[in-house]
Amino acid sequence: MQQSHENLDIIEQAYSILEKGYAFQECTFTVQMSHFPNFTEENYTKIDKALKAIRQDFAKILVIMNSIERTYLSYQKDEYKPSYFSVKSDQATNELGCFIEYLFAKYRVILEYVQQILEIVVPPYLNEEDEKSYLDLKKWHKKYKLLLKHVADNTDDKNQILNIDWFQQIRKDRDFILHDGATCLVFRAKDELTFDIMIVNALDDEDDKIFDDFFNTENGLIRYNHFWALHISKLIVFTETVFEFIISKTQRSEEEDIVMNNILSQGRNELIGSDNEKINDVQDVLMNMLNSFIGK
Repeated sequence: MQQSHENLDIIEQAYSILEKGYAFQECTFTVQMSHFPNFTEENYTKIDKALKAIRQDFAKILVIMNSIERTYLSYQKDEYKPSYFSVKSDQATNELGCFIEYLFAKYRVILEYVQQILEIVVPPYLNEEDEKSYLDLKKWHKKYKLLLKHVADNTDDKNQILNIDWFQQIRKDRDFILHDGATCLVFRAKDELTFDIMIVNALDDEDDKIFDDFFNTENGLIRYNHFWALHISKLIVFTETVFEFIISKTQRSEEEDIVMNNILSQGRNELIGSDNEKINDVQDVLMNMLNSFIGK
């Protein structure tokens, strides 16, 4: 029960961030418009590329979420029109499975971009002991863990989200999909979209799977809305918390603040159709998903 309350709190925080504008827009633009002490041109170039990639890849996540919603709704209503015939499979569920696999891939790569930025920003602020430990580490997850610990120690991380534990299952599932022949199997249920990551040696790896009653059904399937509402919310809150630390280490001129505020003041797209009804924005699919849990 406590875990469910914490999950809903994370979802509500993410929703509040999305209400202000597009995810990752304000924090990434703020860093891009800022200066770091003693950074080389190469440092700025690497950070700039990673920040742009974060925005681009999250925009792609939103596009795919819209495709999933459109495809599943048509499937529920028996209005899905297949473009080929197969006696062995169902195109709608196959299509949905491919879309969900894409979410795993892009989700994981955003976490990698955050790590790339931290590897540039954090080391100059490490004490001598931590710096030595960091340089001696070889495995990415141990380096990431040390960097996040430094950020957590210097940030008001009320969510205790600055760790790598919560995204390890997503990392494993993504690696299974990309490197070990696993597939995302969507089940033919029209009452709720559910899926599972079917790995080649399922019996051997069954014990490694994490069961969470927030998003797993009783028979272990994954509920799409619950799973992605929680994990995308965690990604948003995690990244915003990391960037809060990064921004605290930067400086901006008054002119740069004006330019940045002009960019951010544009907000999200709001279009009204000929019938005076609001036309959906690309981020609405995510906000509606989160809102279904918190009821704002």
